[in-house]
Amino acid sequence: MRIGTWLTKRSGDRDGQAALLSRVSIFDTLSKRELRKVEQAMRLRVCPPEVPIFREGDRDEHLYIVVEGRIEIFRDPAKTPLEAPVSLGPGEFFGETALIADAPRTASIIPTETTRLLSLSRSDFRTFCARHPRLGVQIIIHLSQVIAERLRETNRLLKEAQAPRPKTQETEVPEESEILRPKAGGQT
Repeated sequence: MRIGTWLTKRSGDRDGQAALLSRVSIFDTLSKRELRKVEQAMRLRVCPPEVPIFREGDRDEHLYIVVEGRIEIFRDPAKTPLEAPVSLGPGEFFGETALIADAPRTASIIPTETTRLLSLSRSDFRTFCARHPRLGVQIIIHLSQVIAERLRETNRLLKEAQAPRPKTQETEVPEESEILRPKAGGQT
């Protein structure tokens, strides 16, 4: 694993992290008590800058929520050109499909500064769902909504990229001899 020197432990700052979780769209309908249950299933990780969390093509089974710091999401330009990396900060999340599907990562993630993340592994999420089925279903519904929205946006961008470009009307440039030819009235 290319995680570098991450510090991994059960999450600790209960008040700040619970408040942060309440602002994350997949958890925003949960009560404080329910948020504490979710938080107990998560781990706090501290990642140094420029050390990849994972790379495109890696297998990783975690959902990550940025607690503090910033990360950049980018794709290998040889495979999928992007205009610029996407940057995420506190309260934003990535890797949500890993809770549902075992598939290679579609982008690389690198912190741009020391970053604290809450992570939830697929296996911990499944255990959580077995212990708290109602909460698990609620979270899965929200995850599905996020994934569907991101898929719609990806499809829109794909259609834009594949749409035939309108042909620009080419202006005929006169040849040099036509420019220098005397016009009626003796002007050149």
